[in-house]
Amino acid sequence: MAQVAVNQASSLDPVGDARHWVKSIDTSRGFLFLFGGLKSHIEALLEKGPKDLILFVLEPDRFLAYQHERVLMFHTLEDLGRSFPVWDIRRKGFKLASIPSYRLLYPKLYRDWVMWMEKQAAATAVDLVTSHRFSREWQKNTLENMVWLKKAGPVSDLFGKWQKKPFVIVSAGPSLDTSLDELRKAQGRAFIVAAGTTAPILQREGIEPSMYIAFDAGLANWRAHFRGLKIKAPLLFDLMVHPFCLQDHFGPKTVMQIWPFEYLAQALQYDLGIVRVGPSVANSAMRLGVRMGASPIILVGQDLGFRSGRYHAKGTHQTIEAVPIPDIRAKIPAVGGGTIETTLTMQTFFWNFCEIVSTNPGRYINASFGAKIPGTEDMPLSEVVDSVLTTDYSRELAILKCEKGKFNLLGLADELQKTIDVSVDLLKNTEKRVLSNYLNTRALNPLSFILSPIWSHPRCDEDWGYEKTREELGWVLPILRKTVEELRA
Repeated sequence: MAQVAVNQASSLDPVGDARHWVKSIDTSRGFLFLFGGLKSHIEALLEKGPKDLILFVLEPDRFLAYQHERVLMFHTLEDLGRSFPVWDIRRKGFKLASIPSYRLLYPKLYRDWVMWMEKQAAATAVDLVTSHRFSREWQKNTLENMVWLKKAGPVSDLFGKWQKKPFVIVSAGPSLDTSLDELRKAQGRAFIVAAGTTAPILQREGIEPSMYIAFDAGLANWRAHFRGLKIKAPLLFDLMVHPFCLQDHFGPKTVMQIWPFEYLAQALQYDLGIVRVGPSVANSAMRLGVRMGASPIILVGQDLGFRSGRYHAKGTHQTIEAVPIPDIRAKIPAVGGGTIETTLTMQTFFWNFCEIVSTNPGRYINASFGAKIPGTEDMPLSEVVDSVLTTDYSRELAILKCEKGKFNLLGLADELQKTIDVSVDLLKNTEKRVLSNYLNTRALNPLSFILSPIWSHPRCDEDWGYEKTREELGWVLPILRKTVEELRA
């Protein structure tokens, strides 16, 4: 068979090739992901793009490197995934570019890269829409919930404390209906984390997980998950959860950060512990299992699609209230063969599980009957209980706690007071100020939920952004003042 040689660049004029190629590349966004790491093409992009352009380069050849403060080079998709700047990309956006010869030299990796970037784009779009829609609610909840730091321990106390022990994640997919008896047997044999959606079912069945997890901010989520249940099992929460979820919870509380806001840990003088946000709480629960060192991590009720016309188990709010089924958008591989119908949102859950499994070596078991997640073993829960969950960990579970009273609450109050002072100054000033003056003001970091969607909005020029900022500060200041008073009490 004849072999075809491909030159990565013209041996006569690689710089000229790059300058011709770069004319068709859009460098207007803050981030550009490049397939191929030729020096000439990287330098052409840096020359053409704005001074704050950041390049994320996937270069298959491990012996090639390029040193520049605005260039990050990776040699595998896994390495790139670990450094994907989710928060910054939501603000600035990104574009793709590829060197033509690399597409010929590495066709499979190029296809994988394109598919991976498409998934990131879809997930980022969902995150961005969610952020713009709920940012005010998130900010209000976060500030009001800070008083609960007096009674909560940090999730960082759990990191590394469950090495090589089983970890079960319970979600409310239709297959949970037939998993309850086996799940009851699993109590005491694994660290069990349950999504808030499952609370009405597990309470009814007398099943108490090691911990519930919740960070949904809306009142509807409280009504659907926790209202009237008086749950005593520990609750893992992010500060943006709806306050009623904490008020109606009667057990120990553990706080986490799903967004890496450094100001909070610095003000509290303690690492709360970051459990990176995912499209669903189950995605974040899997990341918690990874951070605890757990293995295997077992998925229960994680169907990620429709079974018998339902996408939730019986007894959840979604089935009791006959919540309309979203439009079906796609089909993904199913456990046991064939496909299962899913939505765009649940597809992002699926992709997130795929990313976690592929970038964190370990054993993963899918004991659900829905989507087939690459890298996981498909195993009925009955078999998991009989052959995997064979050790009683009741004693270890009883002493695994997150101690409260570790946070410098007065330091947090002082940080919030600085935010109040800067906000009052901004509201008094009638001059139109350049927003960049405030983007880098550390005192405004506590308001990042409501301010970053404004500053990242396509309409955000100096006048519009300034007026929207003043509007948001007007309603948030009374909440800030009340929170400072409660933290100092």
